[in-house]
Amino acid sequence: MKPILEVRGVQKSFGSYAALRGINLSVRSGEIISVLGPSGCGKSTLLQVIAGLTRPDVGEVLLRGEQVASPSRLVPPEKRNLNMVFQDYALWPHMSVYANIAYGLQRKKMKADLIQAKIAELVKLLRLEGLEQRLPPDCRTTSSTGRTCSYTRVSARELRSLPSSLTICSRSGKSFGTVRRSSSE
Repeated sequence: MKPILEVRGVQKSFGSYAALRGINLSVRSGEIISVLGPSGCGKSTLLQVIAGLTRPDVGEVLLRGEQVASPSRLVPPEKRNLNMVFQDYALWPHMSVYANIAYGLQRKKMKADLIQAKIAELVKLLRLEGLEQRLPPDCRTTSSTGRTCSYTRVSARELRSLPSSLTICSRSGKSFGTVRRSSSE
């Protein structure tokens, strides 16, 4: 099976600081990976290169076999069909949980009834029932609720790609819990 993501020999420096040195990574459909390491080791830089927010100095990134990043080429993030959850959740504080989740679907000009159905499925799957109309500052009843809402927002764009299980982790890698789809779904 061909990889959906390949990072080949990627290097990125900021002045004299080498954030990434010859990074190689291959991810196949259905695989779930974690990028772990101490503060300042390049985790965020790697994700920014993959997402198209930063251009590599050396090497290349391929998505579904297409080169999307190299020193001479950078496909914009909005053309990559990728989603990213930032460490601070990046939720719109003036919009309800439902509106935050719907945002990307509305930008894709999806029909309202399909948006509603997708969100209902995700809210149930990720156990966010009853929080749909709350604003993000009010929905953080547990330490992982804001993170779950943020993940739900980016997952809504590609519901078919949700994994059979999802582990919600903090920046330190501490697991807050795992959500699993039942075998009947």
